[in-house]
Amino acid sequence: MERKKEKAGNISYLTLKLTNRCNLNCAMCGQVFSPERFSKDELELDIINRILEETPFVKQVYLFGGEPLLYKELSELLELLQKKNIMSRITTNGTLLVKYAEDIVKYGVTNVEVSLDSHNKDVLSSIRGFDIYDLIIKGIEHLVDEKRKYNSQYPKININCVVLPHNYKELVEFVDHVRSHIQGVDSIYFQYPMITTQEQGISQNKVTQKLFGMDSISWKWFNNPAQQFADEEIRYIYNELELLKHDPLANFKNVSNYEELERLLSPRYVKEEKVCECPFTALTIFPNGDATFCTDFPDIVLGNVYRESLNNIWKGSNSQRFREYLNVEGGFPICARCYHVDEKLMES
Repeated sequence: MERKKEKAGNISYLTLKLTNRCNLNCAMCGQVFSPERFSKDELELDIINRILEETPFVKQVYLFGGEPLLYKELSELLELLQKKNIMSRITTNGTLLVKYAEDIVKYGVTNVEVSLDSHNKDVLSSIRGFDIYDLIIKGIEHLVDEKRKYNSQYPKININCVVLPHNYKELVEFVDHVRSHIQGVDSIYFQYPMITTQEQGISQNKVTQKLFGMDSISWKWFNNPAQQFADEEIRYIYNELELLKHDPLANFKNVSNYEELERLLSPRYVKEEKVCECPFTALTIFPNGDATFCTDFPDIVLGNVYRESLNNIWKGSNSQRFREYLNVEGGFPICARCYHVDEKLMES
């Protein structure tokens, strides 16, 4: 059957990696192994402003890092986005929420996604590298207080919990704990760890070398056997998710059967046939100005916003070549097991 070909429209969604800096050392984070981890680069505010002027159709911006709350001009950026009537979403480890809670509410951030993987302090410390549970809870409480002070329904407060070998047995217990002990949480989103294999990496590198003359190395950041699950562990996770299927607080990528979950969590390589929507509607900008379509695997650089306009990058040869590959071949080798492929870019 002939594949339906997608066409690029206007850029409607931007992801801004504001800084490479982070104050934690999380077990599942590929950025820990990235050579840019300790780079002092930050995306300059005047460049962000120029980008937004060039792309009037952008209505949604996702802010991440590193740790985005370490960005030196965060308050000014949030104010800029509010003035331009652009919806904003932040993913944070929560350690600096106390400091920025008021600005987040005052400047109308739509969603704050707080990374919290366990209600067990020892388990959380083993995942995130530090004893931060109480600090995160205090930050969420400050957000709730500021929402009340400003009489605002925003931001929606979402908890991101990555399902890992450390915590997979306590998913139902975690939801019950959040419901009864942490006020103001609108949803809990269970994410699956990014898992890559050497087979994937070799296949990806062949494609990127042939099409773009670029090496693919980012797959190595997620090639961690310690984050992989045994078959009996995947079965346990499936049973936990089945118990949470109708819980209004819990959200996760729907899997209709065990085999679908196994495909996401096992290292066995299966090519992704679905076409990712990001290259047709969205871009990610990194602190050094590089523009890419993929936030997690940024090897294919489309251009640099410090040297050229975003519109030229969007319509450039690398962007067109990337989209054409998707339309003809489906996902890149590295897209296998990507749980983002079915998701909408932003939920309000």
